[in-house]
Amino acid sequence: MASDAAARASSCRQGFLHAEVADQRYVVFFDEERRWTFVSQGVCELLQVSQAEAIGKKLDSFVPDQLGVNSELFSEFLHDGYQSSVLALVRSDGKSIGVRAHARRLNDGCLVMWWEKL
Repeated sequence: MASDAAARASSCRQGFLHAEVADQRYVVFFDEERRWTFVSQGVCELLQVSQAEAIGKKLDSFVPDQLGVNSELFSEFLHDGYQSSVLALVRSDGKSIGVRAHARRLNDGCLVMWWEKL
């Protein structure tokens, strides 16, 4: 069982090997503690962070006005397996960027989120 979890985690970190999100520009894979395990180059450019800076972060780092909401929404997501919402992401320079965020649990158990700029 532990080896299955390790294999899934490794697969999830590979990001774009998943056909479900291969054509998306802004993609984040994350774990059940909401930590980012993979971010696409598009996400890094949008948020003006490096991949090394983004890995291990949580969405909370980029939506400071919605901190209390994130834990509740994440619990709903884990239960339902899919979620969509509008977010105002905030870069380190303070600029706000509106996105429609979609999150989904893939068939292999990976958790993924992708964004569309508004």
